[in-house]
Amino acid sequence: MSAVFRIDKYCWTYSSPKSSTALLGALCLSACAAMPDYAPPAAVSLVSEAQDFSNEPPEVGDQRRPTQLRWWATLGGSELNQLVEALTAANLDLAAAQARVDQARALLRQASAGRLPSVGLSGETGGLKVLDPQSLPWSDTYSASISASWDTDIFGRLRKAERAARLRADAAQLSSYAVKQAVTAELVRAYVAAYSLKRQIEIAKSLASSFEDTASLSDQRYRAGSRSITALDVQISRQNAASSAAAVPTLEAQYVIQLQAIDILLARLPGTTMLTFGAAPEVGDLAALPAGTPLEILSGRPDVALAEANYRAGLNDIGVARASLYPTLSLNGVLTQASNPANVLGAETLIANLFAQVFAPLYEGGRRRAEVRRAEAASRELAVEFERAALGAVREVEAALALEEAGALSIELRAASLAAAGLSDQIASERYAAGQVGLLTVLETRRALDAARQELVAAEEARLNARIDLHLALGGEWFEETHKEQAYEQQRQR
Repeated sequence: MSAVFRIDKYCWTYSSPKSSTALLGALCLSACAAMPDYAPPAAVSLVSEAQDFSNEPPEVGDQRRPTQLRWWATLGGSELNQLVEALTAANLDLAAAQARVDQARALLRQASAGRLPSVGLSGETGGLKVLDPQSLPWSDTYSASISASWDTDIFGRLRKAERAARLRADAAQLSSYAVKQAVTAELVRAYVAAYSLKRQIEIAKSLASSFEDTASLSDQRYRAGSRSITALDVQISRQNAASSAAAVPTLEAQYVIQLQAIDILLARLPGTTMLTFGAAPEVGDLAALPAGTPLEILSGRPDVALAEANYRAGLNDIGVARASLYPTLSLNGVLTQASNPANVLGAETLIANLFAQVFAPLYEGGRRRAEVRRAEAASRELAVEFERAALGAVREVEAALALEEAGALSIELRAASLAAAGLSDQIASERYAAGQVGLLTVLETRRALDAARQELVAAEEARLNARIDLHLALGGEWFEETHKEQAYEQQRQR
């Protein structure tokens, strides 16, 4: 009987002129269809069909998806850029993520090797003697064997396992991008927080100094016998000066703690980093951000691509589990040489053995079918995770766009409030010096000025964090644009 195998794209088909092979051919075809076809989950389809976000993305001119290289450069200067470069080289989370990538690639290599023939070499030496008083003494014997085995994988079990391992290797790489995304954002947030704390320290010191000046002025006027100043006014002014000065050490401690957090991100000893803030963090031009449909934007997010890769790997796991229900066919060959020392290389001692081995599972207590059900349930869970990632990404973009708009308006109003508070404090201070208003008026306007300053700092920090959120929600800069498009297209074709 002659048999011919033909390799199609994803499965082996078997044809033979003998009718006895028809059943095997049918089994091959059914095994090829064992893996479910890829179909985006329902929520992912909703995202794919959406044409725009509810909150209108920023205008970017004629560009659709420009690369966001070094997006943090729009928030800070060279000092922040140096910190990010140090983070990429030294961060422990990134090192651990790269180790996971290496593990996944090694597992992929193992899965790929499973489809190749295995060849082994073995040797043996010993003594031989016939248990007869008249026989010859012990004689040494030697044997050497070369064995080869190849699983034909006619039902695609190994092939699907390799595809699942490749997808998981891709997922590990995407996960490392997501880790880089997270730790870079954490570093930039820490830098922004440190800058805000430094500004708060400066504001607190300025307020304490102004209260001290007021206390000195009150004391001088009281000693000079001014009727508009009482002993109580002097004590109140001193109490406010001491209270405002007491806030400085706490803010300075928070600043040191923030710098230590940056040290940990950079894998440095706490207390190593000292920031100069040569360039103040500020919100850059929105024109650097990409725009497009939700699908176009979210295709560049590593977490969404990771969820899809895991889902596709889960579908391949189903194929592996279903293929294990079918027989396996392996081809084996052994070449053995056995001789005595006088005829080690004698050709007549070579023995060749070639055979095919078929194993068909008959009864294992339902273990294999239970594995199929487990793989199907795991695939459904991964589909839900894919949906959650897609919907969550859209929500993050919508929230970031809303906060971006609200943050800009808040800063504008806070700045106007600060200007008014500054003018009120100036007028009150001048009139107090001239004896035209009381101390309480000065203290009230000064507290209002301090609150306005602190609120503006907080609003600017919130705006910077909102911009970070927007960069992350839209994909960030985690790999080159061309690579992102190629990787995404490869994922869709698998």
